[in-house]
Amino acid sequence: MTARSQTIEQERASLLSRFRRDPAGLVYSRVPGGEGRLVSEDEATALLVEFELMAGRHGRRFSHTVWAAVLGVPLFAILAATLNPLFSLLAIPALVGWFFVAVVQRLKRARFVAGIWAGLDRNPPVRALSRAEKLARGFALPWSQTALIFGVIIPLAFFIKIPASALPRPWGDWQMAAIALLFAVAIAMLVGRGIWLWRRRIAGRTSGGR
Repeated sequence: MTARSQTIEQERASLLSRFRRDPAGLVYSRVPGGEGRLVSEDEATALLVEFELMAGRHGRRFSHTVWAAVLGVPLFAILAATLNPLFSLLAIPALVGWFFVAVVQRLKRARFVAGIWAGLDRNPPVRALSRAEKLARGFALPWSQTALIFGVIIPLAFFIKIPASALPRPWGDWQMAAIALLFAVAIAMLVGRGIWLWRRRIAGRTSGGR
């Protein structure tokens, strides 16, 4: 249930990122910073409220299917062992029902989001942001960060996740060193951020005292 709520929150954040403020007014676009359509405050509010209501219904129904699996599978297993083996067939839909419900619900939400653009198609169009504007608003990454992600982080993550038994001996040793390096970097980043926050707090108290 927690993973499902996280999925809905990610979809909600993705939907919110498609709205932006421009001099012309509120704009909705298929992708953050892309070509969009003007949308009124009332329209945007109604769309977000409808998505929230749908997400709430989906969350409750998904929770019910999970409880049906938790309670139904052992129940049907007991009935199959004590009364009739045919009850074991009922345990199958109880066990996998949550998965099909999750897929159907996600498709419904995706269809709803796709329908937003179709509903706003007649609204006045708005040009896409330039790359500089996307960078300023956080809709795009600098080329240096993109190169770092695709050239270093992704290959390193893939290398770490490969089973050590599938690698030659020297590469296996390098894998252990890479994992240890990542732990060291993570700890250093946490310590560095803690020191930065501590210094910022001390500086705030000092300036406040003055």
